[in-house]
Amino acid sequence: MLYWFVDAAPGYSKWLATHSEDFVVTVDRVLRSADRPPTGGFPAAHDTEPLHRILHRATCETIGALGRGHSRICGPRRELVDSFEGDVIERCRACL
Repeated sequence: MLYWFVDAAPGYSKWLATHSEDFVVTVDRVLRSADRPPTGGFPAAHDTEPLHRILHRATCETIGALGRGHSRICGPRRELVDSFEGDVIERCRACL
């Protein structure tokens, strides 16, 4: 089963405490210029375009505290890789 934590979601620490053997794909998201609202407000989450996807061990120290504009997709490595089939995922140089 995969878990998705957006921005600084509080549930990530709890997940990590019970899934330290799993993996995490960190995703930096940016708004596509065509989707930027002209007068304020923010588009829905699906109106963002991934910038970087990096696969880490769940215990990797480089994941750190991610803030706004970041997501963590967490779970077993095979499920993560399969869920991103066809997308480019970098491997973390520190833990993989």
